[in-house]
Amino acid sequence: MSPPFNVLTATAAELQQSLTIGTLTSVQIVETYLAQIEKHNHAGAHLNAVISVAPRELALKQAAKLDQERQEGKTRSPFHGLPIIVKDCFQIGPEMGMKTTAGAYCFSLEQAKENAEVITQLLDKGIIILGTANLSEFCGHKAEEMTPGWSAMGGRTRSAYDLDSDPNVLPKPWWFAPCGGSSSGSGVGVSAGFVPMSLGTETGGSLVYPASRAGLYAMRPTLGSVSSKGVFRISKTYDGVGAMARTPYDLSLLVELILKHGSKHASESGFGKYLTKSWEGLKIGIVEVTWGMGSQEGKDKWTSDLVKRNYDGVAQKIRDNGGHVLFPASPPEPSTIKYQDLVMRDIAYQEFNEVIQIFCDGFENPKVRTAKDIVKFNEEHADKAMPEPHANQKELIASSESSLTEEQCATARSEIQRLAGKDGMEKYMTDNDLDLVVSSSDCSLISFTSCAGYPSATVPLGNLENGQPYGLFILARENREDLMFRFMSAFEATFPKIKGPNLV
Repeated sequence: MSPPFNVLTATAAELQQSLTIGTLTSVQIVETYLAQIEKHNHAGAHLNAVISVAPRELALKQAAKLDQERQEGKTRSPFHGLPIIVKDCFQIGPEMGMKTTAGAYCFSLEQAKENAEVITQLLDKGIIILGTANLSEFCGHKAEEMTPGWSAMGGRTRSAYDLDSDPNVLPKPWWFAPCGGSSSGSGVGVSAGFVPMSLGTETGGSLVYPASRAGLYAMRPTLGSVSSKGVFRISKTYDGVGAMARTPYDLSLLVELILKHGSKHASESGFGKYLTKSWEGLKIGIVEVTWGMGSQEGKDKWTSDLVKRNYDGVAQKIRDNGGHVLFPASPPEPSTIKYQDLVMRDIAYQEFNEVIQIFCDGFENPKVRTAKDIVKFNEEHADKAMPEPHANQKELIASSESSLTEEQCATARSEIQRLAGKDGMEKYMTDNDLDLVVSSSDCSLISFTSCAGYPSATVPLGNLENGQPYGLFILARENREDLMFRFMSAFEATFPKIKGPNLV
């Protein structure tokens, strides 16, 4: 029997419409997505996008309860009765039947005391947590040259657009994995039809990069606007929660639902009013195609005829449709974001020692609490915690041995934020009368969003000859997600939809 809807193309809004008119039930939707996960997560295409799947009985029980509420005239949100997957770094309470591991063996037997705050927000809105998504272990903060999307608990995440390659052969260079990282499973899970939407996290591109490689729309809102309580973080300063979806509309609703109550950019009418499909009044700076790009592999990709022609054509197409574009824009280079010899990474290394203790204390009886504890545990259980070819933990060791004082970090944080924001991108945008800055999805624009605390976003631009998607990164000022959603809406209305994965 064929499924009641196409899991590879269905949007959350379309599914909600079917629920509203009664042609689908939440139970049917959950059954259909569970079947797709069973078909291609550890079997079929072997995507390894999900580490923990919600127990079938619990998921269907929740779906049936939400169906009953709908029949009684109650709907909690626009996503009432729909499923989501969340990166395996959001703590999940014992009643959910899933673990939270951050991909690490040291957390494999731990049980969180309660749900992360943002998970509770989703549940309160009638959203079903269908699973935890695979990731780069510890959000990438473990090993030098660790394959993006690999974790001890989940194995290697495989892109739904990369089914012809040998999954046992590591990408070269190591960081050029088709799935991207660190929110790898969050992106692959949506593109592969496991769910219509997902949550991930980002320190320096870890949400928007894998989303761009999965052909999705994504946003990490202004830092601090989404609760991080109960979420694994590398840094208290730079980490933030974000969302992925197939359309700007779905994304706008999901971002709205995860914001803290009282966030400066939240409004009673939501982000929907900004989805105008019009470029009128938007002032956009688009950097040159290889701006902020350090690797030769990235430059080769973006200067290839097809990709460069697509990228260079974005500016004129926006102009033709009423938008104002400065192209090529020339903002400060990412290399300017440093204080003395300190960069964002140095601060994150030091801050990890504090945030990892907070995260571990969210477990009932944590066996590890510090970076040093984890390093020691991994050494003692190296066969499972550090199997070849990922047999090092240099990032964790560097954090555990950080010699930076809090006073040094505080000064560097402030200066780096100033250089990235007020005296960096903010000054450039003000001087050039710009609302947004746009780049390729393989460059360091996200260094500015992370260091300044600005929101980051991505939109899908096209497919390479091998089918792999590529996109654009977007930067806006603090709390100006409204402008990003205006851009996304106009972009979706103007540019052709990319091709989906060939996943049977």
